[in-house]
Amino acid sequence: MSETHAHDQHHHAAPSAGVNEAPIGPRRLVSEMTPGGHEIDRTPNFVLFGFLVLTAVVLVASAIGVYQLFVHETDKEQKAAADRPVPMQVEQAKRDADYYDNYGVVPPQKEGEQATLRMPITVAEKLVLEHPDRFAAAAPPAGWVHPDDAVPAPAPAPGNP
Repeated sequence: MSETHAHDQHHHAAPSAGVNEAPIGPRRLVSEMTPGGHEIDRTPNFVLFGFLVLTAVVLVASAIGVYQLFVHETDKEQKAAADRPVPMQVEQAKRDADYYDNYGVVPPQKEGEQATLRMPITVAEKLVLEHPDRFAAAAPPAGWVHPDDAVPAPAPAPGNP
């Protein structure tokens, strides 16, 4: 159909209506009529962008809220975990107290070894401080030469490996 057409063929308006008068009452805010009576809808940009901005604000606010809730719950969990004793630490504290105050038997580490006795740390500390010479190095075996005192072997002559 061409851009120009005869108005008498389409009968868009009532016979008493003028050429510039809309055929179906007052114009709506979002549409316009062409001189031929065809409706042109304009997109409601202000409403659309307002809706998009409002949606973005709600999305960001909900993301911040979820993050704050996560942080709050994590803090509560960490505080609760910090207040609970760790079973391994409780066992270690009992073992340390036993070693500090009591004599005992150390079980063998390998099969075939004998169990050894242990003394309380306080008794061992007292013995070491009373007789520190007990822990001096033993005399070396007969004929042993310290590596620092050994005479280096002569270097081989060039050409003789």
